[in-house]
Amino acid sequence: MYNIKAFIKNQKCLKSKLAILILLVALFLFIFICVTKKEDIQTCFLSEYGAVGDGQTLNTKAFKKAIKECKKIIVREGVYKTGAIKLDDYSELHIEKGAEILFSEDKKEYPLEWTRWAGLDVINYSPFIYAKDCKNIKITGKGKINGNGAKWQEMIEKQKKEVRELYKMSFAEVPIKERVFKDSNLRPSLIQPYNCKGVLIEGVEIIEGAMWMVHPVYSEDIIIKDITITATGSNTDGIVIDSSKNVLIENVKITSGDDAIAIKSGRDNDGWMQGKSSENITIRNVEVYKAHGGITIGSEMSGDVRNVNLENMTIFQADRGIRLKTLIGRGGIIENIHIKDVTIKNVIKESINLDMDYGSSTMKPKTDKKPLINNIIIENVHVEKSSPKTIVVTGIDGQMSNILFKNIFTDDEKFIKIKNGKGVSLEGSMPRQEE
Repeated sequence: MYNIKAFIKNQKCLKSKLAILILLVALFLFIFICVTKKEDIQTCFLSEYGAVGDGQTLNTKAFKKAIKECKKIIVREGVYKTGAIKLDDYSELHIEKGAEILFSEDKKEYPLEWTRWAGLDVINYSPFIYAKDCKNIKITGKGKINGNGAKWQEMIEKQKKEVRELYKMSFAEVPIKERVFKDSNLRPSLIQPYNCKGVLIEGVEIIEGAMWMVHPVYSEDIIIKDITITATGSNTDGIVIDSSKNVLIENVKITSGDDAIAIKSGRDNDGWMQGKSSENITIRNVEVYKAHGGITIGSEMSGDVRNVNLENMTIFQADRGIRLKTLIGRGGIIENIHIKDVTIKNVIKESINLDMDYGSSTMKPKTDKKPLINNIIIENVHVEKSSPKTIVVTGIDGQMSNILFKNIFTDDEKFIKIKNGKGVSLEGSMPRQEE
């Protein structure tokens, strides 16, 4: 006989199980939506988040929301004014031709972030485009990044007191988290990946930053290619590789208010404490139109610089062409550097300068630690219409070894001056003067 009570009981049980199942599915979908990786959402347009490209409207919130929700953010034609942009894992900021990101002059638009200022670790204004502890970030496209740095340049004369204070903190080994400089006069870098792995900067035009233009810090696996940098302000070095490794720089054009390409690794105590060198760096196919130095290493190199290969660079106008600079008190090592196939034109000081008595340091070192320069080859350099100071070397006794200048050609009088240069050798019919 059919048991109606059992049937009713089973139906209630089934409904209960079905309700639980529906609840579980709903919960699963909710969790899936919440935890879906940002990289699974492929592309969005900045305009979808209310951005207005009129050069006046502030779009900081639009950038922030787009970066939170999308992997690739496309900036279309227009001028988009903004404060600091902070990228996330897998972020790609793609700036189309005809689009310009224009950074605000308002300091309040740049919150405090961990950064590095002239080789010293500090919590200061956010760099204009910033990423911290991120992987696989990209800045691409044919558009423009405008740092709008003129107003920031006014801070230079006011920064001296804060620079001295920061240096004292470094020497006293004050933890970075306590080195907070709020509303300071320490100008931020324009683009800075900080402790990131996997960085691509490709195709864009970058102009007029407040200070250093492209400045990776503590980062690795970096490609910087096919970009143009133009800056006229003080200390607007073009590309500064700072305690970073596995770097490729190629097909870049630079006009700079300071050094076109610089390689650094921390100043004095901060460089030694962090112990992070700049290494495994390849630079090729570079045009420098105007700069203080075409390619420089130092003077902030206390964490060491090694394994640098540069080839095929043309320097059209500069104070100096190729320069390695350091001084007593820096410590650190510069080693395994190979520079070749460089054309230097219209240089007003030294075409090639190895200086271990660099006298332009903002802060005098507080120790007598001696730097070391070792295993340097500079070859196939053509100097045209430049100062007769072709090669000037100022060494420190016992701190320079295996330095080779090979096939250095000039179209005029050659002058080679070497002081404390034991370990320096020349190949080719070049005169040599020593002190």
